[in-house]
Amino acid sequence: MSEDIRRKLEKQRQQLIKELEQNEASGPRVEIAAELREPRSDRAVDAATAVELEHKLAVEDNLRAQLKMVEHALSKLEAGTYGVCDLCGQPISPERLEALPYANLCIKCKASQAKDAKGKRLGK
Repeated sequence: MSEDIRRKLEKQRQQLIKELEQNEASGPRVEIAAELREPRSDRAVDAATAVELEHKLAVEDNLRAQLKMVEHALSKLEAGTYGVCDLCGQPISPERLEALPYANLCIKCKASQAKDAKGKRLGK
């Protein structure tokens, strides 16, 4: 079982690395940022370039976050703590791990974390 999980996580890790490399190769941030600094009268082009840069950075941030979670799951597998919630120490349901092999929180802790984050965004 743990070898199947390891293979699944390693495959996901390699896919994320590949996507990050493709994202970086599809137009370096530096070139886009340089375009934004050039004086131009075409505000529509500047806005489009800024949106493109924002999208590119958001995709990259998401990929890096996923990669970090996958690597954390692999380290937990090595340590023998895979499938244990990082917050409460209770087992993470097999169904959750099947759906999200890099899950590090049980459903209860994840729901609580999401509720807390939502409250912070709403200023509660």
